[in-house]
Order: sequence, then structure tokens, then C-alpha cells
Amino acid sequence: MTRTAPGLIMAATGFCLLSACAGVPTAPVRALDTSATSGGTVAMPEQVQTQYNVTPGTGSVLDTVSADGIMSLGKQNAPLTITLVTHPSCAYCRTFQEELLPRLRTDFIDTGLIKLQFIILPIQKYPESEMLHAAVQCAAAQQKGFAVLNRLFEAPKTRDDLIKTAAAAGADEALFTACLDRVPLSVTAEDTLIREFKVTLVPTVIVQSQASVGFPSYADLRGSIDEALQKYASANR
Repeated sequence: MTRTAPGLIMAATGFCLLSACAGVPTAPVRALDTSATSGGTVAMPEQVQTQYNVTPGTGSVLDTVSADGIMSLGKQNAPLTITLVTHPSCAYCRTFQEELLPRLRTDFIDTGLIKLQFIILPIQKYPESEMLHAAVQCAAAQQKGFAVLNRLFEAPKTRDDLIKTAAAAGADEALFTACLDRVPLSVTAEDTLIREFKVTLVPTVIVQSQASVGFPSYADLRGSIDEALQKYASANR
């Protein structure tokens, strides 16, 4: 099933809308940076270039926050950027983080083919949304955002627990706490993306101009990325 919205196609082909957490944005959002690890066998750059006919990103896989405030994981000159809209209280988002993200790292992120952006969607049914987003943002300021985001899927979510979680991830507790107490920014690039793609469900994966809603099979997700890389290669010959 597809429906058209201004400037994009919302596609649910191969995705079950029952496998998504519903929500309505309640306040402006933002994003961060941190660090992560990967496993599995990573293809060599020449293998990647031959397979997709694109030049992969070089250097280290970085947990960073872009100039416009969006947290990302990947090599900064990767040819393709995709976005995951998620929430630490969403069961399907946790499954994505545990089951699909490691495969994305091995196949696409560590090989320099994609950079993955993370956006936490504020959801009315989760009143802690703003605080969780702030926690990831404050951790990302210390390059611990991704590590904290991973832990938030299973950690308690009170303010004191967030401080303990950040400290366990290696963040400086005093700096993290001071950051939580600061007034957040009002409008960011994250808000713009959420509004542009009319995101109200998590997880949502945005690949180029297509937003796919719900927990996908890895075959479907990989197919979308493969197609986007092929289009990128054709456009940059």
C-alpha cells in the first residue's frame, strides 16, 4: 500500500504497520553523537566499489553530530545517508537496534557505503520522550550518544537513571548533568525532517525520498539501500 504526500512517497511494501509504535510529535527534537562497535566480516573497499560501482567512504566509522545537530554513525564521506527515526521506549525499535543494526554495520556502514542518522521521535504516549532525547543529545556532546541510545532500550528512564546510564557508557557525569539542566534548542534539522516526511510512527527508515514505516525484514531494507546505491552510481558516472 502506498500513499502520496507532498514531495515524497510513503511506502509500506514488505513492512507491517502493526510492527510500529504510533505517536504524535509533542515538541521540537534534536540529535547527537557517540561511539560504537561492530562485528562480522567487513568487505574490502575494492570489493565494495566493484559490487556497487561507487567509491565508498574512507577513514574511521565515527559517532558524530552534524553541524545541523543530527546524530550519525558512519564514515563522514559515505556516498549515501539514510535516516532511522526511533524511540527508546518502542519495542520494535529495540528489535531494529538489536537485530538489524549489526547487519547494517557489517554490510553498509563499516564498508563506507552509508552513513546512518538517528532521530528520536517525541511521542505523546511516552511522556519521558523529551528527557530521553535530551539525554542522548547530552551524551552525544561527549561522543557517547550512540552508546547511551543503545542502553536506553533496556535501562530505567527516570532522570537519575539516565545520569547513571550515561556514566556507565563513559560520559562525564557532571558535564552530562549540567547539560540536562540547560534549556533545549527550539527548532532543529530533526524537526524539519520529521515534518517533511510526516513521521508519526517508529521505526521509520528514510532512504532518499522514500520513508518506510514499521519493522522491515532485512531483505527488504537491504533491497531499498541497494536500489539507492545503484541510483547514486548512475547519477555520478
